[in-house]
Amino acid sequence: MTFLIDTNLLVYPFDACDPVKRRRAREVLRVLIERRVGRLSSQALAEFAHVMLRKLGVPAGRVHRLVDRYRRLFPVYPVAPAVVLEVVRGVQACCFAYFLRSILHTVYCWQLQLSMASRPDRLGCRGRRSL
Repeated sequence: MTFLIDTNLLVYPFDACDPVKRRRAREVLRVLIERRVGRLSSQALAEFAHVMLRKLGVPAGRVHRLVDRYRRLFPVYPVAPAVVLEVVRGVQACCFAYFLRSILHTVYCWQLQLSMASRPDRLGCRGRRSL
């Protein structure tokens, strides 16, 4: 069983404004690393870099090292143009927010377990979610 990691889970360990989220995210990431069940999309890595650079003001060199670390720790799945087109179609047809639809499509394409929660106790849920 594998889990697609949401961008927020990558960012929260560096958010000084919320120590509870910071601690919880670190714990979830630790479990994903130990169990080798975490997966990333290239979109999540790009969003992480953007938030770290623009919103949290982390120096580019450190962000580069963090992105490199995450790509070494977790397999990274590409977001191809066909995925983007399908996501936009889904947004139009289903009224989902773009980011949510892109997560769901990545999960579906790569047959991943969907885990949008930042709770370690949720890592034990069974079965791939149906779209």
